[in-house]
Amino acid sequence: CKPKTFYYGLVMMSRSLLICLVPVVIRDEPGLQVFFMIAIVGIYSQVQQKVRPWRADLCNDIDPSINLCLVLLLLAGAMASEVSIGSPVVRAFGAAAFVVFALI
Repeated sequence: CKPKTFYYGLVMMSRSLLICLVPVVIRDEPGLQVFFMIAIVGIYSQVQQKVRPWRADLCNDIDPSINLCLVLLLLAGAMASEVSIGSPVVRAFGAAAFVVFALI
């Protein structure tokens, strides 16, 4: 890491902790698990692009590409699983996501 971004290790550890906690906290809703995993990886990727903590520019460019591959893998896994779209939790988060994106 660059010396001015000494705190970035804490950001990476927080991301890892949150990713590990998603299946522990949300046990019975695989669709919700995928949603939160993608949200965590997406927020981390945005922070990484803003801070650009690595010394080499190539590493700063490759890191979000790896995160994008992780999101695509999560989406492929979600499509392969048997997630019920009729679940009230999934419908509520879908409606909330639509409202948020509509306001942005």
